[in-house]
Parts: sequence; structure tokens; C-alpha cells
Amino acid sequence: MSWQARRLHVPLQLASVGLIDSLLVSLAGTGQIEHVKGRHKVVEKRCERIGTHPAGILFSSCAQTSYLSMDVHRGASSTKHPKSVWAIDRPDECHTFCTAEAGGWTDQLGHYWNVAREGESDFGTRGERLAFFSSPANVNDPWHGFPVGGRRGMKFRSPPPDDLVEKWYKESRITYVTYTRIITRRV
Repeated sequence: MSWQARRLHVPLQLASVGLIDSLLVSLAGTGQIEHVKGRHKVVEKRCERIGTHPAGILFSSCAQTSYLSMDVHRGASSTKHPKSVWAIDRPDECHTFCTAEAGGWTDQLGHYWNVAREGESDFGTRGERLAFFSSPANVNDPWHGFPVGGRRGMKFRSPPPDDLVEKWYKESRITYVTYTRIITRRV
């Protein structure tokens, strides 16, 4: 097992309850720790840039799914309607998709959702903490996504499903305050 983690940030409460050894055993390479019901799993950042596309840059996600980081969500665009803009770099955008994909965080139509963990950077330049990844109409098309939000950010058509928001809360991804803000469409 390779121990090439760039940095290891271990919350103090882990060390105090003796979970540090199991955490270190789980960390191989450069991974991100996801808290799930008192246990930790690693979602490794393995997005790979595989080429360019007329609309942006193509990546292969952690699960080998094609993902397109679109140029229109990277800065001011000349489109008819304003677009939300990612505040994170392209590989992290793809990893945000990977985390949603690995967590199975979908709505009824098969679209993926993600939420920035408490204390992490916002996804969008206008403070958007949610990310929406629309299911491709054609199975051969790549996935793509964009940051969404209701306060300063771009309004979203429909919020993530309540059961998914509840799951994020139960997994300690978000606080109760954030949970209620998402449910009431104030995030």
C-alpha cells in the first residue's frame, strides 16, 4: 500500500476516539475522506483529462464516465441567458461529479446533485453551494454540470429531492441550518 498522501487533515475527534488507525489504513494515494454513519470511506481523486471538445475539456470520471467541463461555466459567456460559473478548478469540478456519482446522489430523473461540505469552498463564484449534473439525453454524450443556488447564485429550476438533502444531513455533510435552507430553497 502506497502512503503518498499529500496532506493528511485528521479531525481532532477522530484521534480522540481511536479511529486514527483505521483512517490511516484507508488512505492510499491522494484521497478525500467522506464521513458515512461513523465510518469513513475514501473517494480518490482520479479524474483524468482525456481530451478537448468544442464546448470544453473532456475528463474520465473516477467511475470511467465521460464528463465535460464546459467553457460556458468557466467565465463570462456570450450566451443568451446568464450561466453560473465554477469557482473551483476543472479537475475539482470533475471530482465533484465523481463524489455525486459514487454517492448515488440522484433525483427521480437520474440527474446527479452534490453539496459543498460545511467549511469547504463554495462551488460557484456567486456563493453557490450546490452542484447539478444533468443526465445526458444520449447515452454516448458526456455528463456536464454547473453550480446552482438560490441566494446570490443562479436560481435552480427544482431543488434536490428532500430525501437526498436528508441523507446529506444524516451523513454530516451539512448542518441542520443548511438542511432547512436547501429544503426551503434559500441556498
